[in-house]
Amino acid sequence: MIKTNLLPYRAARKKENIRRQISVFILFFTFVALALGVYHISLAKKLQRLEHILSAKQSELKTYEAKAKEVDAIKAQLATLEKKLDVMETLNKNRMDKVNLMKALVSLTIRGRMWITDISEKGNGINFNGIAVDNKTVAVFMAKVESSEYFSTAVLKDVVLVVESGLQLKKFNLICTKSS
Repeated sequence: MIKTNLLPYRAARKKENIRRQISVFILFFTFVALALGVYHISLAKKLQRLEHILSAKQSELKTYEAKAKEVDAIKAQLATLEKKLDVMETLNKNRMDKVNLMKALVSLTIRGRMWITDISEKGNGINFNGIAVDNKTVAVFMAKVESSEYFSTAVLKDVVLVVESGLQLKKFNLICTKSS
């Protein structure tokens, strides 16, 4: 004989099964949404922290740029100062060159027999104008100049007879080259 069950067990089980599956489905999407929310919040916090670090680094960069500008200004001032010191050193050397030239010239002149009236300098050459008692004095002076350590060559440009205060004197022009 066939037994019929009049109680709807199977239909109730199916409904319960469907409800359970829907519950699992909703719970799954809730957990996924919750996980995505937590991940989004953590990324937002990380982004905020990185933006804070970036702004701190940018402000630090601005301070370093200001310091770099100060360093560049100091370097420019230092370069200007070095140029000024070089100019001062050159001027001091040239000043001492003139003093040494005058000392050499004083030691080379023949006292009481000749006088230097004019000295001019162009580049490495020096032009002496002077008055001597005779031609021999000019020749001795020229020989002293050539043997001096300050001059390498001496060329007599001209000797002219002049009369001053009743005396016959020799006016000369001597061109010399400085030794290096």
